Amino acid sequence: VIEGVLLKQILTRTAPSLLPYLSRLGAKTSVPGGGSAGAVVAAIGVALLLMVLEEGSEGKLQKELWGAVWKLLDLAEKDEKVYSKVVEKGVGKEEKKKRVEEAGRVPLEVMSCLCSVLEWLSAGFERVSSIFFPDLRAALYFLEAAFQSAREMVLCNEQWLKKRGVESSLEKERQELEKKWSQLKKGVSL
Repeated sequence: VIEGVLLKQILTRTAPSLLPYLSRLGAKTSVPGGGSAGAVVAAIGVALLLMVLEEGSEGKLQKELWGAVWKLLDLAEKDEKVYSKVVEKGVGKEEKKKRVEEAGRVPLEVMSCLCSVLEWLSAGFERVSSIFFPDLRAALYFLEAAFQSAREMVLCNEQWLKKRGVESSLEKERQELEKKWSQLKKGVSL
């Protein structure tokens, strides 16, 4: 059982239904797209992790993971808003460059959040009953897919900026997160 403020936030927060989101995702529009979808997949993976944790692990780990679920859902929404500005017509070149840079930062946040999830999970990994190992593996696959999706979104924005001669820290930040992810995965593989 989750106590205090977090429980109130979870119970009172209204999350959009998945069906309308999927309908929008399948529409012939630019948003939502891969960045937003990747963040939703990440949130699903983290929620599945919450399911597999044993009863006695309510404390800090569960609070951190619930926080990650909501953050990832917020990032899915943010990705839509930011990318809709990128595809907006009638924007000057300099403004477009700023918007593309900003659009590359959202999937970096997803990557960073997922790294934090793996750090937290490695601390609570022993609290998973062997009966839930298939679900744990599924959760880890969701997280991997989400990380790679976010990585692709960052790369896309990096390449767009490079072609236009724009200096950006996206590449360096992405590479650092890739290295961190690779190291963290070693601590939670089954």
